[in-house]
Formats: sequence, C-alpha cells, structure tokens
Amino acid sequence: MFPSDRLPIFYRISWILWSTIANGGVIVSIVYFSALYPQIYHPGEFPNYIDFNFHGINSIIILMELLISALPIRILHFIFVIIWGTAYLTMSLFIYFFYSKKPIYPKVLDWNHPGNTAIIVCGLLLLCAPLMQCTLFAIYRLRVKLFKWLYDFD
Repeated sequence: MFPSDRLPIFYRISWILWSTIANGGVIVSIVYFSALYPQIYHPGEFPNYIDFNFHGINSIIILMELLISALPIRILHFIFVIIWGTAYLTMSLFIYFFYSKKPIYPKVLDWNHPGNTAIIVCGLLLLCAPLMQCTLFAIYRLRVKLFKWLYDFD
C-alpha cells in the first residue's frame, strides 16, 4: 500500500486527532450535561439549541463517525486525551493567575477551590479517559465483528 510499513505522517496526525477528539468530546458532553447543565437550567427545562449543538450534536456526530468510518481504535491512545487535558488545564491555570480569578466552569474547573478541582481533574483524566477509550474500543470491536458477519469476511 505504502512504500514502507509506516503510515504517512498526515494519516498518523489524523488518527491522533481523531482519538483525542472522539474520547475528549464525549467526556466533555457528559461533564457538561451532568455537572454544568444543572447550574444553568432549572429541572425539566431543555437546553437552548446552541448548548445542544455544542455538546449534544458533537457526541452524536462522534458516535456516528465511529460507527461509519474505518479508523481503528487503540486502547492506549487515551494518552493523547491526557496530554490534551493537561494542556487545557495549564491554559486554565494561566488564565486564572494572570487574567481572571473568575472560574471558567464553576464547580468543575474552579481554581478558587483547588482541592475539589484537582480531584475532579484527576478523576476525569485518570479514570474517565481510559474508561471512555475502552468504551470506544468496544464499539469499534463490535463494528468489526458486524462487518465480518454481514460480509462473510474472515
């Protein structure tokens, strides 16, 4: 297929970005609708279309892409989400210390309460990211088995 056994750099970059976005995007949606949404809206109130487009549609598109595309999922790629999350946290610390003491996401990423923020962040990066990657991997394996069953491919 290619002159060497390695994928060209643009395929590798695309795969890294996909792994990061697929995992991180679903985690962001879950955190938004479980922790931030209740602070913004009253019980029983639906989110406006902008919130739903930013967070709900994002995860739906990620799951559709996972089911339709031929990109493989590797469990160890959760490390890319941890790197991305660490960069995001570093940026939020710079904003907190040098620009504004106002929390970016109250009760989730609030450096006015560093203990709570550290627990939440460690849980998201060290528990949720690998767990989400395993979930995406399970969906990928199901997709491969379904393909082999439908097309009688061994």
